[in-house]
Amino acid sequence: MSREASVVGLAAIDDSPEVMTERAREVAAALGYPEERPYEEVGYEYDEGYIAYVVAGEASSDRWDVLRSDRPSAIGFWYRGSPVPLLVSPPTLPRPDQLRWVNLTRPPHTEPGMLTIVLDAAGRLTSLVAVPLPGDTVARQPDWAALFDLAGLPMDGFSTWQPERIPPVYADRVAAWQGVLPGRPDVPLRVEAAAAAGRPVYFAVQAPWTQPADAEDFRPDVTERILGLLGIVALLVVVLLALLARRNLRLGRSDRRGAMRMAVVIGAAYFVPEALRAWDGQLGLLIPGAAARAVFLWVAYVALEPHIRSVWPTMVVGWNRLLLGRLRDPLVGRDLLVGTLVGVGTALWVSVPRLPLWGAEALAPGGSETGSDILLGGRFAVRFVLGPAVGNGFINGVVLLGILLVAYLVLRRRPVAIAATFLLALLNALEGSPEWGPEVFRVLLVAAPVIAVSLLLLLRLGVLPLMVSLSVRMLALAVPITLDSSVPYAEASYLMIATILGTAGYGFHTALAGRPVFGPRFFGEEPART
Repeated sequence: MSREASVVGLAAIDDSPEVMTERAREVAAALGYPEERPYEEVGYEYDEGYIAYVVAGEASSDRWDVLRSDRPSAIGFWYRGSPVPLLVSPPTLPRPDQLRWVNLTRPPHTEPGMLTIVLDAAGRLTSLVAVPLPGDTVARQPDWAALFDLAGLPMDGFSTWQPERIPPVYADRVAAWQGVLPGRPDVPLRVEAAAAAGRPVYFAVQAPWTQPADAEDFRPDVTERILGLLGIVALLVVVLLALLARRNLRLGRSDRRGAMRMAVVIGAAYFVPEALRAWDGQLGLLIPGAAARAVFLWVAYVALEPHIRSVWPTMVVGWNRLLLGRLRDPLVGRDLLVGTLVGVGTALWVSVPRLPLWGAEALAPGGSETGSDILLGGRFAVRFVLGPAVGNGFINGVVLLGILLVAYLVLRRRPVAIAATFLLALLNALEGSPEWGPEVFRVLLVAAPVIAVSLLLLLRLGVLPLMVSLSVRMLALAVPITLDSSVPYAEASYLMIATILGTAGYGFHTALAGRPVFGPRFFGEEPART
């Protein structure tokens, strides 16, 4: 059912990244850019504006069917070529959650010969940015019709209009047209183009939901307020953790060895998968992010671990055994097995309300929150498993445990601390939701049981099964789970299946502690203990 519950499954993505890359090169050559570009980057991009436009539309029983069409396309493919390496500058502050990789606007279009092409799912041109070459000064008449042909738009169905946007690169001619989307007279289109020395340097097909590529992310009012509140709470928590860590170090009651092991594990969980994506020249960008995560987790562990042992000592038993390298411990196996079961179960719970069978009450398809790099397959899928899934699952588990403990230290009552943690997690689940209304209410109805089960898992069995459940849920929702080898995301799907089944199988085998599956106890032949 994951195909019916995700944007990727509904969207008409038929061609592999290699086919789309070759199509982008053909488009470049047709527009007068046959030169070879030794440095290339490609990727997919969710059209968040279009998805939000569909979400905000009329709640009809078939409103998600429009995502099955390749026009408009909910997912686009972008290609960037350059005569010089496509490197990004280091962020001014370490942002472990958002490293500045190459995308549509980073690095900026400053070097002559840089070229960016965006295609829809069917390979039609939707956007072009080309930096003119300095020696290209021969005046020619721009062939605007070629742009319309590559975009699959009938030029005679559009009327000329006054340009409204300034091209992002130098141009000596600009033009604009207005019309409607073929087959969708209810969707007006605006086309803007620019040329330099007769060659197109800018082209953009703009629908009512289109935002400029370099525009700031838009957040509804409800999300802004929630994130502002959570940001203040997070800042207070960080300050409190630093004070607690300093006190525990001074009193000599902190587990420095365990803290160092956790910091190394988390730092590696961030650095290794991101290194799969980086060039040699980009590896230096990973160090601040990995160091920031490792230091934060070290401080959090030193601050909280003594209090966890005194308040909820059973929460970290399995996690401590795993840190000590006891991989064949039956308790570790139990935690892996139970965490996998809960992760798959919560993924199922999240997916069911998104199925089209609910008609107008169905929630928006998911998947776009996990990022689009995974659709490129190969090392990008491996990176997702090691980084966003496993790494973030472990970190989010530690964060939830930390919030629970801090709430207890402040409120001094376990039920009140648990309720406060539940409410904070529920508010965080609203990130990216539309303004208050039936959609937000349905999101809360889906998120509340998931958060409740996660807290129950943490309180009864500990932080390790919680970490595993968070990771498995993200793996199960990353791409549609399918055995169809013809879809471009088949490699990623196979890897998700293998990882989930491998985790469950290893947990099952380890939890048996060497006993046979079909032993005397299975057949009821083992004598009862007195």
